[in-house]
Amino acid sequence: MLEMPILQTARLLIRPFAMEDLPEAHRLFYAIFPSHQRQGYASEAAQALVDYAFQSLGLRRAVATTAYDNLTSQGVMRKLGMCIEKSPLPEPPWLQVVGVIENPSSGEE
Repeated sequence: MLEMPILQTARLLIRPFAMEDLPEAHRLFYAIFPSHQRQGYASEAAQALVDYAFQSLGLRRAVATTAYDNLTSQGVMRKLGMCIEKSPLPEPPWLQVVGVIENPSSGEE
């Protein structure tokens, strides 16, 4: 696991964020406690993690995935400025919707 900064509010309201260090990618996992959902915490924390991925890790792009019916996660993707595409295939459910944002500093598109 990579060590990364966590927002102060995230320590109280969000289950531990994890960015798993994989050979070709970094995967992010998070969950907001139900009593604190729909207050912008996921968007704020996801933006901080994308900034960290781009500025500190030098990643070229960030990718998020979710299910068709997870409109809240799709909203977070939109707030991050991600380009969102829907898969025509129903399986696997976690790959039904994909959001991608490029690092503006990478010079690649």
